Amino acid sequence: MFWKLFKYDFKSVNKDLIALYISCIVLSFVVIFCGNNSNDAIIAAKKVCTDLSLVGMFFLVIIPFSKVYLKIRNNLFREEAYLYLTLPIKRGTLYDSKVLVSVLTLIISWIILGICFVNVFSGKNVFSFVSKLLDNYTGIENNIVFILTIAVQFSLIFMSLITGLIFGNKRDHAKDLFSFVFGVLIYLIVRLLIGFFYDLDNNIISIGIVLFADVILYILGRYVYSKGVNVD
Repeated sequence: MFWKLFKYDFKSVNKDLIALYISCIVLSFVVIFCGNNSNDAIIAAKKVCTDLSLVGMFFLVIIPFSKVYLKIRNNLFREEAYLYLTLPIKRGTLYDSKVLVSVLTLIISWIILGICFVNVFSGKNVFSFVSKLLDNYTGIENNIVFILTIAVQFSLIFMSLITGLIFGNKRDHAKDLFSFVFGVLIYLIVRLLIGFFYDLDNNIISIGIVLFADVILYILGRYVYSKGVNVD
């Protein structure tokens, strides 16, 4: 039942994002294709595609993040929750499916964002860029650590907001407001606690610490949600 729910949720979330993914990738490769050609028409096309790629990359950060957050909110706490809570599945398992789908969707969007970023700003297509990095072990190690550092920071923000969403919906009124406030507070508290014991930097230890904090927030959110919810 879990995997059926997971596949349904994954398709439901990503079918609306496919057009964005394809558009951004195509535009970024058009920028590469145009290259440094001196033809006025091609220069204009490259400029337009570059600008559109920047807009697309912005959307790749905002839209998937917002979509998965709202999906969890609507499925677990709004009208759609009545349907999901009638399924022969435990609340904790339902929570597992929603969070896993959200994390995978964000990872996909970040990978596509990375491809577009490399295509537009490196002057090389992503395949050539990766091939060159593989020839330089130190370079690839530093780049991977840097990318993972940024990714886990976004993951901490996401898990803080999801945990805040669960606590906010324990309230009887102004649930969205309390969800946002709790999410921000949880993120600030976690960062302060981490900073009290360890100064985060671009290294493997920092990545591991933030991932550990993600796991703790996940377990906390799952436990609280399993105890019961207020559905609008």
